[in-house]
Amino acid sequence: MATGPQTYLLLREAHAAKLGPRSVGAIVFQVLTDPERQALFLRIAGNEGGGYVSDEAVSVQAIRQCISEQPADEPLRAASFKPAFIGKSNNNSGFMTAILVHEGLLSRDAEKTHLMTDTGRWDAWCTEHMAIGGELTSVRVGKEVHTPTVENEAAEGNPVAGADQAADGEVPAVDDDVEPEKPARGRRKARADQA
Repeated sequence: MATGPQTYLLLREAHAAKLGPRSVGAIVFQVLTDPERQALFLRIAGNEGGGYVSDEAVSVQAIRQCISEQPADEPLRAASFKPAFIGKSNNNSGFMTAILVHEGLLSRDAEKTHLMTDTGRWDAWCTEHMAIGGELTSVRVGKEVHTPTVENEAAEGNPVAGADQAADGEVPAVDDDVEPEKPARGRRKARADQA
């Protein structure tokens, strides 16, 4: 599994209406492809009404897998798409369902609007998006992962395992009688100043 942000190419960005009758705002979503243009991804890029979502590009193949694992004679629910996500936000699968309805890949049941059916448009939708050409914008998705290095940590005053090793691999002796200094935390220091 890749760590840190990944680069994708932006094929389209659009807004989808939320499915809840009292929901406010829209969902901003992106249709992405990998730099080699081998696969498609959907990303919930924003929520105009507030609420957390996971910043990840979800493989269209993983979404289709979630649908194929459901019994064919039963309607789909938003929870069906939870396995496609790595992130655990409760909004992920509901917002993805709204995107899929907006894109015509799912349709809502006429009587029970929280239930969905597969429209069977996946292959045509994928073909349309893979045919988008021109100069595509690069999009970085995911959080930066801080990888400590000996130089960075030493400059910040934080020891790193192995940073004190001598060239021959020996670890210098540590004086156990000396207590290491700890930086004061903001609130404690402020309270001490008030006393």
